[in-house]
Amino acid sequence: MDQDVFAKEVAGDALAAFKVIYEAASEGFLSGKVDGANVLADLNQWNGKPAFAGLRSAIAASESGNHRLREEPAIARVVVETLDGKELVFFVCRSMPPRALANLRLASQRSPVGRLAALEPGDELVIPQYGVVFVLRTTSLKPVREDGEWDSSKSVFRDLEEATFSLQSFRKYLADTESTDGLLAALLDEEAPNLVAGEIKERITRLGLRDQPILDKIQDEIFRLPIDHRLYISGPPGTGKTTTLIRRLGLKLDLDFLSEEDTAAIERSDGASGHTSSWTMFTPTQLLRQYLKESFQREGIPAPDARVIPWEVMRRELARSVFPILRSATRKRGFVENREIENLRDSAIRQQIAFFEEFKDWQSETFFADLIERAKTIRSQKKTSLVKLGEDLLRLCEAATKIGAERTLIRISAQSSDVINAIQKEREAINRILENQMNQQLASNKRFLDELISYLEEAKNPADETDEDEDVFDVEDNGDEAPAKIVTRRDAFDAYKRALSGQARAKLKGRAVKPGTRNALILEWLGERQPDSAIIDELGTRLELLDALRPFRACDEQYVFGLPSRYRAFRRASRRDGTWFSVSETVRNQIHPLETDVIILASILSVRSLFDLAPASTKQGLLERFSALHDRFVNQVFIDEATDFSPVQLACMNGLARPVLDSVFLCGDFNQRLTPWGASNRASLQWAFPNLEFREINIGYRQSRILIDFAQAIAERLDGEIPDVQSPDRVEPEGRAPTLLEGVEALTDQANWISERIREVYRDVGNLPATAIFVESEDQVKPVASALEDALSDINIDVKPCLNGEVMGDDSSVRVFDVKHIKGLEFEAAFMLGVDRLEAEDETALARYLYVGSTRAASYFGVVCAAKLPTLLAPLRERFVANWSAS
Repeated sequence: MDQDVFAKEVAGDALAAFKVIYEAASEGFLSGKVDGANVLADLNQWNGKPAFAGLRSAIAASESGNHRLREEPAIARVVVETLDGKELVFFVCRSMPPRALANLRLASQRSPVGRLAALEPGDELVIPQYGVVFVLRTTSLKPVREDGEWDSSKSVFRDLEEATFSLQSFRKYLADTESTDGLLAALLDEEAPNLVAGEIKERITRLGLRDQPILDKIQDEIFRLPIDHRLYISGPPGTGKTTTLIRRLGLKLDLDFLSEEDTAAIERSDGASGHTSSWTMFTPTQLLRQYLKESFQREGIPAPDARVIPWEVMRRELARSVFPILRSATRKRGFVENREIENLRDSAIRQQIAFFEEFKDWQSETFFADLIERAKTIRSQKKTSLVKLGEDLLRLCEAATKIGAERTLIRISAQSSDVINAIQKEREAINRILENQMNQQLASNKRFLDELISYLEEAKNPADETDEDEDVFDVEDNGDEAPAKIVTRRDAFDAYKRALSGQARAKLKGRAVKPGTRNALILEWLGERQPDSAIIDELGTRLELLDALRPFRACDEQYVFGLPSRYRAFRRASRRDGTWFSVSETVRNQIHPLETDVIILASILSVRSLFDLAPASTKQGLLERFSALHDRFVNQVFIDEATDFSPVQLACMNGLARPVLDSVFLCGDFNQRLTPWGASNRASLQWAFPNLEFREINIGYRQSRILIDFAQAIAERLDGEIPDVQSPDRVEPEGRAPTLLEGVEALTDQANWISERIREVYRDVGNLPATAIFVESEDQVKPVASALEDALSDINIDVKPCLNGEVMGDDSSVRVFDVKHIKGLEFEAAFMLGVDRLEAEDETALARYLYVGSTRAASYFGVVCAAKLPTLLAPLRERFVANWSAS
């Protein structure tokens, strides 16, 4: 079709459609009413759903979508041809169309028909009612409403027979074609043409994630995959990986557009209840979390903090509230997390999989070796029933190496009733001994308990009862932990029992009670009032049997909740050979976050395995014991910038996907991995996510071709894959080569140079687009921001230091970041300082930071070196220019 005919037809039709959709959406928005029958008509016509299926949610979706439709009536116009030669026009909306409208075929982007917006002329699609249709012409729409009139800006036209072109403004085009002042319009159009060849590349004017209303064909195919898919989307920066994740989440939360297969998969996993809020998106930084939430808002997806979450927040929740790993206000036992300790060797950080596997095997062997000894203790008793019980338990424990830990635990659980009976009898006997001793004390002194309370109040702050020699393979009964303060007589009696029990256990093991503890203080206070040696011996023997029995009562709990104690023992044992831990660093009760991850993963894997293997008759008991984890399972797990997470962290996230459904979508780029522990290859991802599928997208929408080529040249100096980035068919602003300043040490002079480059950008663009400065460390953020603000003060440009990645200022400000916080963001112009200092610290890190830094910039990128261009980048010197005025 002729360009002018095509443009005029679309412009007039689209503006009329905008008005009709806007008025219909306004009517629903202002009245709060939705025509259910018409909503159903749309759903059934394009989605093929059974009559009345999802009517209530459809109406709710229409109500919530009315506001968005008022702002953005449609995002694409597509002309298709049926097999009988009839042409049909479809308008695709980002959200649910308000109702059936006369003479307009409307489809939500999330519906199967919505795929039309992503297809190219010549493609085909099957549409209910019409069968196979062929795409003839497509137009992307960007509605804008000013002074009550609709327009569309930077709309892209594609035709099967003609070259792609764009219109800056529909209204201007229609006005020009109808104007009698043709000569003046033509002259003015030469300076700022309205109709241009190709697709117009838009400038980035604000900080955040780019809004891409229409996915390309490959992205669209990925986002429509079944919900039970497990997929990693790889691709260079700016290819729309995160956008695809967000769009997929929006689709898979929309009950009206779930396929029958998706619905069945959700129901099989017991995840149908609360599906629309059963998801989690993991992100590596707080800054990226903020912009992800803004993108979710554009898609109409409620995204509270509990759903979009950095791993460090989830780690703390799991380690405090689900598993007894970290101490809390109500739990004295456990570790204190400290990211500053240096107890891990580089091997443990960079070889997380091997580190985890060694701990997993060691702790399992240690646990069952201890159970074997306990079973032997039970078997050594005189009672026939205990002898048989001990033999049965011993046989089961010895088979663990052949059949696996969790299968063994399930078989041991079948003996739980006999174990519970034996435990009850021993406890009754022990309680009788302790109560008899207390009655004897009270017979001699009725104020015994009151005096004990007074004594302990004066003693204050006794030492921690636990130490590294404690029985690390046992888990205390719920509520069995000593209170911090002795207040009541019941507290005093419990403390007395603990002291005698501690004394009996210590004597049996041939050692003394730990000095300074509450137990030791009570025994010292008792003095000659302590029980006879024979009483302590009998108490010790019975406690030994009780301690042998207790792990078998709820052995799955003992196994899972005892992992932190076994990790402590593993760390102590492994420190001797120096493979994973520093020999000199003594941390005792402190733990590095990466160590916490290891314990969390071991715990999650064990619980999931128990759920998978347990017979139906015992699953309810498992759900009750591990409800805290089960309640955190979600139907869908999404992970942005996955390569910044360790394989262990990723496996933890995978473990939170609801079993059976196991829906996981993640995206990333190995070349952008900034953390030393991040996943570095496909094998590490496959370890964390069994049966993971890989898809690649490589059309770069962010950068100019000249900066894409520059970034690829940097990527060649990394140990990862060299990206093959394709450019879309578009018209770009004049490409600018990266610019370089070197041999200038004074910060003031560096700031003045950057100031001049920013002025050049301002003159090029006509205003200040999104601009950022990246520095090599957090302590440089404020000084650089201050110096640059002085240099730009004469043209009234604010410069804001963004400490710890926190966004400051508005979109008219230049922002300064530590380079570690910039993943996932994009700017029109960016400058990177301290590149030569980064090389001095770590040459590999330099290449990665420079790759990430350079790919944040869409059109302008500058590098500043106090000395000279690093050796690693010397071959790229010819790609730089001194400034942009002459380029």
